[in-house]
Amino acid sequence: MGKVYEQVNGAIALASNSPGIPTGYGTQGAQFLERALRHGIKCASLSNYGLEGNIGTVKDGSSTSTIRMIARRF
Repeated sequence: MGKVYEQVNGAIALASNSPGIPTGYGTQGAQFLERALRHGIKCASLSNYGLEGNIGTVKDGSSTSTIRMIARRF
């Protein structure tokens, strides 16, 4: 049986480098989003770098929740 995490009702938007790229901000953002997802928080990643040509997902530690990453232009 896995660890049970307290569920929190809320939503956050992280403005940083893409969580899927190996930069300091990217890896820290990924760790933050993984932990927030474990607690049931709805998450969005607003990436200013790192989604060029990539559509992927970020999974939490238990691989039950994912955040879809989609590159869009403004």
